Amino acid sequence: MSEARRCFCGGFARLKTSCTKDNPERRFWTCYRKKGCGYFDWFDPQMCARSKMIILGLLRIDKADDELKRSRRREKLLRFFIVIDVHIAILSANANQHKGLNGMKTGLELA
Repeated sequence: MSEARRCFCGGFARLKTSCTKDNPERRFWTCYRKKGCGYFDWFDPQMCARSKMIILGLLRIDKADDELKRSRRREKLLRFFIVIDVHIAILSANANQHKGLNGMKTGLELA
């Protein structure tokens, strides 16, 4: 992929991706440790303003697509719970209709 870089503390630097408005999706080198040694160097060249605008627009579209997918998953889950709730209501109504035939309690009443 790319050449290995060493940071100030002697370890191999990690290649990460920026997600800022000024440098969207621009890759950079940084220290491999969590607290780090302060090493930083850009991997990708700086983008022109037009490129930044296009990338930010694509990221917004991607984010909107992700939100739509999450919304559809929530809708499916809600429908599932509504169906389960209706089934429980039907079972409960049936149990109440048959209650008292032998004076015994139904399984739903025991729970």
